[in-house]
Amino acid sequence: MSYDEIKRIFEQVNTIKKKPNWQRVKRICLDEISMRKSQGNFVTVVSDLGEGNLIEMIDSHRGEEIIEVLMEQPIEVREQVEEVSVDMWGGFPKVIKKVFPNALVIRPLAK
Repeated sequence: MSYDEIKRIFEQVNTIKKKPNWQRVKRICLDEISMRKSQGNFVTVVSDLGEGNLIEMIDSHRGEEIIEVLMEQPIEVREQVEEVSVDMWGGFPKVIKKVFPNALVIRPLAK
């Protein structure tokens, strides 16, 4: 997701209803964004690539905390995820391996 797309989500977050569950979600995107430009304070955004919907906003960018939140989904649901698109942050592959055992990690091409 682009910075502008994620920013739009944050601007509308009070009106966006998160999915009550992840059933039928096969492709997701994990990305982080700073709540305040150049201030740190990152959150992790999880979105459904198939439908373009926000699934989850995790108030952390620490791998262990992301894993803890994502593990709240039943294993049957997590096993359905086939593909996770991530940016270049090195912690995401570890998260995906732990949480989504059947998922392929998709990274953008380097420019």
